[in-house]
Amino acid sequence: MMSRELKDLLSQIAGREGPVTVSGLRGSARALLATELLAEEKPDALLFVTASSKDGDPVRDDLASFLGYVQPSGEVAPDAPLRVFPRYDVAPYDRFSPQSFVTAARTEVLHRLLATQTEPSAPAPVIVAPFTALFSKVPAREVLASRTVAVATGQELDRDELLRRFVDAGYARQPVVEDAGDVAARGGIVDVFPPHRGGG
Repeated sequence: MMSRELKDLLSQIAGREGPVTVSGLRGSARALLATELLAEEKPDALLFVTASSKDGDPVRDDLASFLGYVQPSGEVAPDAPLRVFPRYDVAPYDRFSPQSFVTAARTEVLHRLLATQTEPSAPAPVIVAPFTALFSKVPAREVLASRTVAVATGQELDRDELLRRFVDAGYARQPVVEDAGDVAARGGIVDVFPPHRGGG
């Protein structure tokens, strides 16, 4: 049952004319407020910004619990619209590339946000991100949409053209698909691991 203080706070936020500052929240109270805001305001998406990557894990777990996304095993349901948008694990001008699982996780989040435009009935994505993850540029929606390859069951496709589109979109052609973002071909079979199907 919602406390009177929380109801009053939600009313103040609903009637706002500008930014609202809420302080003094500790532990799970931040995630509880975000959950109630999600229910009251019904936004297209919710972005929960944390001070660090380490702070994001307990926030994600609290949000999963309050939103009912936790399975009996204790794990977050893989189809839950709750994701972490990680920061890159390399400096912006470093000569090393980010690890593929980090890029895959970021791409999955962007794909989920893009899908809200084409699937209005889908639940609002809830994204947890350290503020440093928001410093890096991301592709524009139009670019991401143009690089998205949709394939339907029973559809006939030119194998080489399909492989070219995947490679142009940034997939790594491999002998065997092992990681998100890999694509492989064996005869007429194209095996692909889309980043937004990577779970997490």
